[in-house]
Amino acid sequence: MNQPISYLTNDTHQGRRQQYHKLFVSNYGDLCNYASLYIPRHDAEDVVCDIFTSIMEIKDPSSITRNYLFTSVKNRCLNRIRYSQSAKMYQEYIAERLSEYFETPDKSSFIDVKEQIYKAIQDLPERYRKVFILSRFSGLSNKEIASQLGLSVRTIESYMTSALRILRVVLKDYLFILLMLI
Repeated sequence: MNQPISYLTNDTHQGRRQQYHKLFVSNYGDLCNYASLYIPRHDAEDVVCDIFTSIMEIKDPSSITRNYLFTSVKNRCLNRIRYSQSAKMYQEYIAERLSEYFETPDKSSFIDVKEQIYKAIQDLPERYRKVFILSRFSGLSNKEIASQLGLSVRTIESYMTSALRILRVVLKDYLFILLMLI
């Protein structure tokens, strides 16, 4: 008469799981076919699985109607379409903005950027410039640079941090272009 709560929970949980399984098996194919009217098949299957995952939070699976499932699938599909259109518009906007920078990618514009970078490096304080060139152009590690210059690794790290900070400020107008080229 007085069953432990754990048995009631397990029985209840098992019953709900069976109801969800039955709901899934009996509707999955039809829902995927319906969703594929709006979006590609592989996306349609994802949407249907997402729907079933989200409805598992509903305590009573018997309250879920076929109409509810189809309406949920339709709404999810429409949301995906809206999102993909927004993403496409954003990508087109970015592409347009990039084309402004690279509209006429002649050698002179790249030479100008290259000259600005070299000038900025040459304008660094001597100790920063030496460390930067050894690190970035010679490919030496901080430990190797420290050994070669007779300084501590911490000092080399500090010099590199300072050099990069200065270059970031001086080359701020070119950073976007440099990031796109990397």
